[in-house]
Amino acid sequence: TDTAVVRVERLYLPPIDEIKAELAKYPAGAEVVWVQDEPANMGAWPFMALKLPHHIEGLTMKRVSRPASSSPAEGSAKRHQAEQDALLARLFPGA
Repeated sequence: TDTAVVRVERLYLPPIDEIKAELAKYPAGAEVVWVQDEPANMGAWPFMALKLPHHIEGLTMKRVSRPASSSPAEGSAKRHQAEQDALLARLFPGA
């Protein structure tokens, strides 16, 4: 009841106006978390972490993703599931 999920479909050119409009719906100082299944050094995070703060004043983003890696896949279904569980635990502590 206290979490909103906003999906960013287009990364380039960053949809700054759309993101600003979405963030305006929430209280000032609301926690903004970029969540991705890919490792931290892959996916959209490296690009968006550089672009968004320059366009949106006062935005502090936290990232929840897999640790940086040279491979996008863990290679083990058990380890992948453990990482997935850890992602969700970081995103929703105490749930």
